[in-house]
Amino acid sequence: MMQEDIGKRLEHILCSQYAPEKIRIFDFERVEAEDNQNICEVTSRDDIRKMIDIMMTEDIYTSVYDRETLEKQMMERYNDHFSHYFVMKDGKNLVAAYTTFAEVPRMILFGSLIVNPAYRGKGYAGLIIKYACCALAKKGVTKVTSIDTKNTASLRAHEKIGAFPIEMLYKFVKA
Repeated sequence: MMQEDIGKRLEHILCSQYAPEKIRIFDFERVEAEDNQNICEVTSRDDIRKMIDIMMTEDIYTSVYDRETLEKQMMERYNDHFSHYFVMKDGKNLVAAYTTFAEVPRMILFGSLIVNPAYRGKGYAGLIIKYACCALAKKGVTKVTSIDTKNTASLRAHEKIGAFPIEMLYKFVKA
């Protein structure tokens, strides 16, 4: 039985005491990677700080991290080459960013997709995703991401560029 089927059954049984948090998993096999290197680049430490500025305006991050912890974690990942950070800028303004959360020999898990509020709804999310896919294509590995189903903008951006939903994960929390 698939995870989604089990999750739906449990949701019905547990509905009075637990609320489901649903995470949609997407595969990038069908995404046409684009080398947008004329508008995208690999990030610097200053870019990471700008990413954190944007992230700390979003409930999805502030409910989990304080600024110091988030900055420490992201800088450690950057310094240790554990994660890739891709950015798109307009002069000194950060327009969009996309990160890898984990990289193992056969798979890359993309993490945060960040778009500056002043630039949202203009297609930048799709451009940065396609660039990240192109930049990492030479690794020849499976690329996936996980998106909270409440994050409808990210879901739409990934669907629009051809990322394919492959699974739904459920996490049950006290209601």
